[in-house]
Amino acid sequence: MSNLLLADLAASGVKQIPSGYIRPITDRPNLSDVQISQDSIPLIDLHGLNGPSRSLVIKQISQACENDGFFQVRTETMVLLLPSLRHILVVVTE
Repeated sequence: MSNLLLADLAASGVKQIPSGYIRPITDRPNLSDVQISQDSIPLIDLHGLNGPSRSLVIKQISQACENDGFFQVRTETMVLLLPSLRHILVVVTE
């Protein structure tokens, strides 16, 4: 069973991954093949959505979505902003 891939284990009906399961070396990511980029992921602090800098934050979100297709949210603001984020998701999906 040690040569099986995770997909093989799942297809065989195994309900839990064996503790000794190790991915074959040929199936592991090879970091030497990773291309290094000078680009960075836009990091946006959403805390300003409920304040005077709301339009700036919205502009940052818009630019990140247009230019990159995604952005990263500062984690310390997530708990405070969950209600606002739910509202944004509703507006965006309309």
